[in-house]
Amino acid sequence: MERSNGESVACDMAIIAIGSEPCTEIYQNSSTDMIKNNYIPVNDGLETSVENVLAVGDIIEFPLKIFNYDQGVRRQHWQMVCSEDGEFKWVAYYLVDGYMRACAQSQLDPLTSEVAEVFYQKRHIRKEDIEHDMYGYRKYLNIKINPK
Repeated sequence: MERSNGESVACDMAIIAIGSEPCTEIYQNSSTDMIKNNYIPVNDGLETSVENVLAVGDIIEFPLKIFNYDQGVRRQHWQMVCSEDGEFKWVAYYLVDGYMRACAQSQLDPLTSEVAEVFYQKRHIRKEDIEHDMYGYRKYLNIKINPK
């Protein structure tokens, strides 16, 4: 498989699946660990219980270490769309080599706009900046607000 940066990753198979329920039947009789509701638990490197097998997407349950939450969490798109409680707040930071490259959020405005402003200023947000405070990036904001 070739990544967008030209780097090659050796693998026997890459599976891309889209659906409203986790489609994990093919793993039922495999040696991959499964948990309730047929999700596949992975570590923070997306590694499954089987050596050299990674899992990604809506079928996984992963540790959310950025907020010291080691229990498994899931972020399947169907769950996000169908939330009825009105309080479904979350933030996801995409980190590469210890630096934030992107973020997404639900009901936490203006978080993504603020992060975009930090990026526009060509500043770098480190993992350490947001590891224990999801608003830790704000120290890089260079915005002066003029009161009326």
